[in-house]
Amino acid sequence: MSSTYLRRWLVIAGTLAAVLVAASPANASGDDDHKRGKDLQVYKDAEGKFDRDFKFKIFKWADRDYIKSSRDKVNVRYKIAIKKSDAYDSNFTVSGKIVVRNPNQKKVRDVRVKDAIDYRDCDIHGGSDWIPGYGSTTFYYVCYLKHAEEGDYGVNVAYVTWDARSIKSPHYSASAKAYFKFDKPDNDKNDCTSVKDTMDYYPTLYFGPFCYSTQFYSYRDLDVPKYGCKDFVNYATETASYSSAYAKVRVCRDRKDY
Repeated sequence: MSSTYLRRWLVIAGTLAAVLVAASPANASGDDDHKRGKDLQVYKDAEGKFDRDFKFKIFKWADRDYIKSSRDKVNVRYKIAIKKSDAYDSNFTVSGKIVVRNPNQKKVRDVRVKDAIDYRDCDIHGGSDWIPGYGSTTFYYVCYLKHAEEGDYGVNVAYVTWDARSIKSPHYSASAKAYFKFDKPDNDKNDCTSVKDTMDYYPTLYFGPFCYSTQFYSYRDLDVPKYGCKDFVNYATETASYSSAYAKVRVCRDRKDY
């Protein structure tokens, strides 16, 4: 169900702000053979939920990848860049409960519930196929929507049927509806990340948190070998998407000190 079709199919007030709306019984139908009983009463609510996820990518460079020095230590500046992706929204669901009440003294039999959005059936569990006199039963439902987007809204409808003869009710079915809206993510994943910077035999550095694309600098004092050269590999890993990057610097002793 595309978001465009969903909007076109529904006519909903523009001031809708709540995602959880209770609905009253509506539209009982059937024959008029049973005059002494009352129709079942149906109530429901609906809540729209979805997840939002972000991905991060890290990059790392050293100002120089080759250094020759006569000193015992050299200072190296590293640049670390973090790129945050656009939001990825998924797992759009509408869920809630359907309460069916029996206003009659007698037990009602063969209670059946169907729940749908745009004529697409939703999953239902719980409840009972019979309700004692003056009692009620509660069904729970969840609807999985594809191709939905933040800001989409709609209506969820529950249809209930029963054995009208068991309570001598005038009708054998009723429905109730509730409105929903995907106004904000229920689960916001990986909105921010942190950076762990490591190198053998050197202290681990920590940076962050970062909740946006950015870049920054870090500094290391590297030991210059007494003779020859040594490679230093410096790793940076971000904690949200676990992407990593490294920079290698070769540090050599100046030959005039040999």
